[in-house]
Amino acid sequence: MKPRLTLSFLALVAFCGPSRADFRANFSAPPYVRDETVLGIDGWENRLPTDKDTRGTARVEAVPWGDGSPALVLRGASLKNLFTPVAGGRTAITFSLAIQATGKVLPGRQFRIFFGGAPTGEVYYMPGPEGGFGYAGEGDGRSGGIICVPQSDILENSFYTFTLEIDMDQQTYHIAVTGEKADGSPLTFKVENVAFLSPGKPNPKVDGVYILSGQRLDVYLGSVAVELK
Repeated sequence: MKPRLTLSFLALVAFCGPSRADFRANFSAPPYVRDETVLGIDGWENRLPTDKDTRGTARVEAVPWGDGSPALVLRGASLKNLFTPVAGGRTAITFSLAIQATGKVLPGRQFRIFFGGAPTGEVYYMPGPEGGFGYAGEGDGRSGGIICVPQSDILENSFYTFTLEIDMDQQTYHIAVTGEKADGSPLTFKVENVAFLSPGKPNPKVDGVYILSGQRLDVYLGSVAVELK
């Protein structure tokens, strides 16, 4: 359920300091239902109005590998979830992703996730020998970005955990990615004190998640959370 601030809580905030309104979506728990769309549930909606039936683009399904736990399967999805702003000295964004049908560079084989208000750019997946998981750019191969997990290291049907820890006061963020490489060895990527893409913006806050996934790529989103540290 989307967070709500009560009057008594607001009074407490006024006395004690900054507000806290964490956002979490774990697709293994209610209100999410296996084999059902998330559109219209818990704040998820299409990014733009459409007359098409898009219920199949973002569905909770048991992953056909691993332990069969539910995840949000994204294919041809363009969705968003706007939530109560999370603002504070340090904000952590955590989510897990798995990719299916990697490899050839084809139109529509792309994934991008962006958090509204976060001065960190997108996290994306771009297939091909020069691609992989990247950050601080866009997944179109033309708008910069830094590859943090090369295509050769990505193991299909295996979750990778991304953590963006944003320091609003220092105008920097840390990024970490953990998982398993294609050869079965542990994968750990970490970079600290990355400068904000738009430094100097006063009081940045995170207030939404935006997702774009191509038609020819299945992406599994295991969970997503935005919280104060």
